[in-house]
Amino acid sequence: MKKLILFLCLLMAIPAIATKKTFKAACLNVDGLPPTVDITGITKINMNPEGPQETGTAKMSELVANKGWDFFAVSEAFNYNDILMSKIKG
Repeated sequence: MKKLILFLCLLMAIPAIATKKTFKAACLNVDGLPPTVDITGITKINMNPEGPQETGTAKMSELVANKGWDFFAVSEAFNYNDILMSKIKG
């Protein structure tokens, strides 16, 4: 009898194990290199003057916060990570 009960419990668990799950994911490139780099006393280099900088990164933060993504990955968030995470709860 115990074996039958165990068999029935395992049989009932199979659908739960085989259930499909989905999630939403996204990957963003923050392009967070600074617009210029000033090497004191040597030179000033224009690295990324057309990058989104603070304003664009703040917009990305709002986008991520409002989309309901389960996972997101970013690249090039060098100088703007705090701004990027400002609207995201977690």
